[in-house]
Amino acid sequence: MGLTYSDLQIHKNTSAWTTTGGIHVIALQPTLGTVVGQHQPPAPFYLFEGDNNANAKYISRPTPNDGANPGVSTYWECWFRLPDPTAQELWFIVANQQTIQVADANIRGYGVYLTNIGGGAAPVVTLYRLTGGGGLVEIGNSGGTMNANTLYRVRISREVSGANRFWRVYYNDLVTPVFGPTNDATYTNFSYWGWDHLTYARMMCGGESCRS
Repeated sequence: MGLTYSDLQIHKNTSAWTTTGGIHVIALQPTLGTVVGQHQPPAPFYLFEGDNNANAKYISRPTPNDGANPGVSTYWECWFRLPDPTAQELWFIVANQQTIQVADANIRGYGVYLTNIGGGAAPVVTLYRLTGGGGLVEIGNSGGTMNANTLYRVRISREVSGANRFWRVYYNDLVTPVFGPTNDATYTNFSYWGWDHLTYARMMCGGESCRS
């Protein structure tokens, strides 16, 4: 069993994360507001929040050794919240490098694109293969709804079976995937994971877990 990370869920500990562009820690207490999904986190619940600026903002941390091993099944999981106004977008990424940015020329990995653009008329959860410089190959997607100022949960699961890599994505319900399994073994180096806030302000993420 690999390491499990969840230090922001209870403790204000940001030492393992690298942040760029302006990101700070906030505590949602005594109430979390609207929480969707299983296992409501305890208050105080600490989240990272992007500063109110137009900078490109991202946050990353190393994957535990087991999870970085291409032969080991692993999941990555976090809570997140999109602010008002609506029409926001956010990326949850596992990749080969510390610079967790979709637009970076050297990034190789997979990213879950989360958005409330379209008010549920379009997919709100989409898994892409990130090929560098903003290059995207869609692996799968799911519709649904996503509201502003609501705490949601997302999990990427990579299950290894021989040469295959079976991906599943969970959204709130961590028992039934919203899509998958789908096989893609193009990339296997997931040394880092984290969030790309793009240039949006007030995006929130935290309560993270990575387990093999």
